[in-house]
Amino acid sequence: MRSNMLVALTSLTLLLAGCGSHPPTLSAQVDGVGVPAVLSSHCWKSCADYPLPEDHLRAEGYKPPVVKAESSLKLAFSTAPQEWSLDRWQGGKLQHVGTQRGMPQSILMPTKAGVYTYAISGDWTKGSAMYIFQVEIEE
Repeated sequence: MRSNMLVALTSLTLLLAGCGSHPPTLSAQVDGVGVPAVLSSHCWKSCADYPLPEDHLRAEGYKPPVVKAESSLKLAFSTAPQEWSLDRWQGGKLQHVGTQRGMPQSILMPTKAGVYTYAISGDWTKGSAMYIFQVEIEE
């Protein structure tokens, strides 16, 4: 009886450890410069909703890194999503950049100077998550 209980507890512990209590992380870089990505709205074991990306970043005290126009943004999740999509805001205007399957590759930064807010959403079998960040394109 005692050994059956130990096997059951060990199995339960392994099962819960494999569930992953947090969404995968997102790494973002522009020409080797790290761009901090902030976890925003997500459903992973439980759901959390946050304000619009620009408001959320402002509340976090986010300072966008300054990058060059037409530089390359490289994105990588710690675990590849089934599908991901990328949206960009600038001057209050939303632009859908794209939706793809698998791991994101690189994306070309805009040519026009200004602060751009990005939201990348990913879907995994265990849930979904949106990450947000900003960059400032220099003149």
